[in-house]
Amino acid sequence: MNKNLLTTIAEKLMYFCSWNLFKIVCKGEIHNLEYLDELKGTSFIVTPNHTSHLDWLVIYSLFKRKFNQKITFLAKKELFEHVLWKYVAIGGGAIKLDRENVTKDVLKSIYTSIRNKWIVGIFPEGTRSKNGKLLKAKPGAIKLAMSTGLPIVPIGLCGFNEVLPSGALFPVPHKCVINIGKPIYIKQDHADKSVEEITVMVMKEIAALSNQEYDYSEDSVPFSLV
Repeated sequence: MNKNLLTTIAEKLMYFCSWNLFKIVCKGEIHNLEYLDELKGTSFIVTPNHTSHLDWLVIYSLFKRKFNQKITFLAKKELFEHVLWKYVAIGGGAIKLDRENVTKDVLKSIYTSIRNKWIVGIFPEGTRSKNGKLLKAKPGAIKLAMSTGLPIVPIGLCGFNEVLPSGALFPVPHKCVINIGKPIYIKQDHADKSVEEITVMVMKEIAALSNQEYDYSEDSVPFSLV
């Protein structure tokens, strides 16, 4: 079968299945959508916590359904090597990322997304949490916001780890909630702070939105791009 056709089918199935799983099986709720009204039709960065493969699928579907706006996530290169997930990643417009070596092509893809007024999705923890608790963040999203002037929208995902935790093959019903935070204009309002301070500030917002604590200080934030 033609690869382009496979990716198109994968994108449509991803959208249909993930949204209906969220709304019907998981009785999903979305809070504070009005915070995004000022950003409609513009490019910005969303930074959700990451506990499940379901995370980015539902957020992708959320922005497509509610705002008719494309979101492109940074995704680990291993996803593109999987026999099935690679079609979902390509169909969803994800940007392939080698977490050990961020290339110019990755940066070019990010800036192309911004020029197209797409939303950029970055999981600041860099990987899925196996137990649902927040991991130490990396400052890539903050650096991108500082260099571009784009606002960051923190998002707290609740219940996703229980539906499809790391290692699970099939989802199970469980209540899921998406809590959207107020946009943070880093370049305009926090230019006097260090990258490490802002990273912790954003993560504490995500923690509050996901009913957690963020237990890492500025001194513990690694100096990597992603």
